[in-house]
Amino acid sequence: MILVISTESNEQFGVAVGEESIEGFRVVKKRFRQSELLLKTIYELLEKKNKKLVDLSGIVVVSGPGVFSGIRIGVTTGNALGYGLNVPVVGVEVAEHGTRNTEHEVITNNQIPIINLNRKKEGERLEKIFQEGRKKLKGKPSTPLSLRPFGKFEMKGIVVAKYGSEPNISIPKLKK
Repeated sequence: MILVISTESNEQFGVAVGEESIEGFRVVKKRFRQSELLLKTIYELLEKKNKKLVDLSGIVVVSGPGVFSGIRIGVTTGNALGYGLNVPVVGVEVAEHGTRNTEHEVITNNQIPIINLNRKKEGERLEKIFQEGRKKLKGKPSTPLSLRPFGKFEMKGIVVAKYGSEPNISIPKLKK
């Protein structure tokens, strides 16, 4: 089972699971709540599919572009789960601003657009991310947690946040 984590927006985030295609997904439209709700949402989605974290064979994380905090939360969660479960983690880039009409989205530069979509369209967008990540996961070995020797950890891959808009931070100068 492959897990998809999509946290490139501060307005919402999405998670999806599946084998050959998405079998279930959840989109949470709560502003700035990724750090509080991401793991809970992953657990709830897996539970709904009668699966557990140990059933995961790979993790696909949106690695950019997007807002820095959102990307960082998704990438860090994906890398931590990959490390703890000893499964490969891959990153997929999405288009920051996609254009679309009422019928379909236009994908540019082989990237998946970030758009505030209805549930059906969000599922289609997560499916595109899933399939891109699934291609990248092919051939990457994973050892199910139940078969791994106790205490032996090995990184199967790490994703680095490639893009993100830095917050506008100004540091006041200290008076001497």
